[in-house]
Amino acid sequence: MVFSEIVVNLFHISFQTLMDNVYIEIACASISLLILFLYIVLFGRKYVDKPKVTSVLLPIYILGGLALSVFVTGIQIIGMDDNNKIYHNVVFVGLIIAGVFFVVVSIFLEHDRRENEHLNYINEMNIRLMEAQSDYYLRLLKKETETREFRHDIKAHLLCMGMLYDKGKYDKLGEYINEAQIAVSRLSITVDTGNDYVNAIVSDLSSRYPEVKLEWKGIIPVTILSYMEICTLFYNLLKNAYEAASETVEKNVEVEIRVQQLSMLIAISNNYKKVIADNKGEFKTTKDGKGHGYGIRNIKRCVEKYHGEYNVVLENNIFITNIMILNVIEKNKE
Repeated sequence: MVFSEIVVNLFHISFQTLMDNVYIEIACASISLLILFLYIVLFGRKYVDKPKVTSVLLPIYILGGLALSVFVTGIQIIGMDDNNKIYHNVVFVGLIIAGVFFVVVSIFLEHDRRENEHLNYINEMNIRLMEAQSDYYLRLLKKETETREFRHDIKAHLLCMGMLYDKGKYDKLGEYINEAQIAVSRLSITVDTGNDYVNAIVSDLSSRYPEVKLEWKGIIPVTILSYMEICTLFYNLLKNAYEAASETVEKNVEVEIRVQQLSMLIAISNNYKKVIADNKGEFKTTKDGKGHGYGIRNIKRCVEKYHGEYNVVLENNIFITNIMILNVIEKNKE
């Protein structure tokens, strides 16, 4: 009915003429179907699969439906009266204003939805980071205590090794030295990335996926990235790598950090079992459930903010992610 009123005003025909012409009616209906189809393709799936009708939104939907019914009924009544062009013009202008208003409100609602989604993600990241940091610092305190205990006994260890040497028990001495080396290696931080936040993330993921072997090359330089951007970038990259590697036989993750002038290059490779590409050739998550699929999106958002580059390569059962972030290293601090 809305498109019928628009056609009546644009082409200066009567409403009765429009109703008598089957082709015009089909054309008006086809426009409506086309718009509905485009809406479903662009927005509909995410809401149809997971409808978000809350107790607050339900009354709004009901009132909106009633208002629309009254609105369309008014258009029908006025449309039947071909003699009053003033009413037709008023309805025509009203339709234009209502359409603009609807588009503006829809844009604001979509913006608010995205903003809320982003804030929820930041809140979740903060919670996870705090938990990871807490666990990381507890581990550091435990290592510090063990280091003090080892230092306290170092004289006794040296005396024992000297005694074994004097008695010519070199095999026993070798075993003792090996045990001491293992004890010392346990006291040191497994991986030092150069950034305390990323250290906490690595420590957390390593405790959750102890079977995954991590090889880290390079140090994260001092950058202009906020702590949230650093955590978003490395948490999602490392989490995806650890999860994928944990499902394979090799279970390897390799990270390389390089500096090129004021730009930072990140290369992460891991074994993978299965990846899925969408119709654009981009890789998407294989995980089910709510809250998945945001990681890659947030990585790209961070990279794009600093005019960087992001690409993924599959090579001999190795998933390789290459990222270059331009002009983020603080001058005189690289």
